[in-house]
Amino acid sequence: MTNNTYRIALGGPGKTVHIASFDPAASSLALSSSVEASRATWLIAHPSAKGIYFATGEQDGGAVRILRLDSDNAQVVASVRSGGLNPTHLALSPDGAELLVAHYVSGGVGVLRVLPAPPYLERTAGAQTVDFLWTPPAPHEPGKIVPDRQERSHPHQVLVVGHEALVPDLGADKIWRLAKSAGSGAWEVAGALDFPRGSGPRHALFHGAPALRPRGATPDGVLYTVAELSNQLFAHAWPAGEHLGTLPTLPNASSTTANATSPPLLPGEILYADPSTAPPADAPRAQLKADPQLAAEILLDAEGCVYVTNRNEPGEQGDSIVVYSPHPEFKVLQRYYPGVKHLRGIAFSPDGKYVAFAGMNGGGVKVWERAGKGELRDTGARADVEGITSVLWL
Repeated sequence: MTNNTYRIALGGPGKTVHIASFDPAASSLALSSSVEASRATWLIAHPSAKGIYFATGEQDGGAVRILRLDSDNAQVVASVRSGGLNPTHLALSPDGAELLVAHYVSGGVGVLRVLPAPPYLERTAGAQTVDFLWTPPAPHEPGKIVPDRQERSHPHQVLVVGHEALVPDLGADKIWRLAKSAGSGAWEVAGALDFPRGSGPRHALFHGAPALRPRGATPDGVLYTVAELSNQLFAHAWPAGEHLGTLPTLPNASSTTANATSPPLLPGEILYADPSTAPPADAPRAQLKADPQLAAEILLDAEGCVYVTNRNEPGEQGDSIVVYSPHPEFKVLQRYYPGVKHLRGIAFSPDGKYVAFAGMNGGGVKVWERAGKGELRDTGARADVEGITSVLWL
């Protein structure tokens, strides 16, 4: 942020990463520069080098690109093989010395070494990859897998909590718990949290004590997980793994536990709808109403409220952002329809004042303002760019 203007990096499955400038005073969002970086569907900052960022590259066998985004002259500094196919998410190890890469297609998590100076990232000889075991549903399991999405392990995120790395596996219906071996210092599977078969855990977040505990300890709190395929939000006590409740992400669905409530969503509860910016019914096939409805991203605000985005909702109003109160209340507070389609990328500004989100298939990129507990207000700031799945405030 400079001179009361925010800068936002926008990536996606196309060929370009854009930099946008958001001016709250003018309620404007404008593209200021771009750099060619194919399939940069996830972006994170280098832990110490100012202006340096890492981006996934879901092609050419899998890559992580190093980007310099410290000015309007964005550029690709280097590219490193990720060690797997279709890297879909990046996270830093607790000490910032390693980059953990979730590979959606080949499965597993790759480990790259982070450097404080150029080239900033390297894949050393014998670089580690942690693989996961996929098993078909047992006869006694009530759920069924989704054949074209759950035929194998599909890690979708790496979430660092304390000294553990948690990996939601959409294909295996698990969150894998990774920890460093006391002997070798390598990452290894230390356990797993099971989800109903066919639910497809996609992304998770932790609400609790943020400080690192002594080695081997995990802070107490609540783990929230959005399940893409079943369109649900799960809450688990952490690190015990006790199931606290499950709520739907779509309207007119019921909660699955007695201690979680989802009141009926009446028209009056839709605080904002902007169908004028959602794509029309005769849009390309990727935007058709017949596409499956899928939960996508999950965020946490300073008050502990959880935000979840949905994709491909059939109504003219486009897709929704759903806001939940934290456990133990754990209920739907608000549902917003901001007029975008295939709502995937979303992020809060570093100061928590604003939220930026993108409609990959229509509606552009917008910035709204946080106006209270679970409340959002349209600023009017919008950039007409599509194909965005990753939103990162610089």
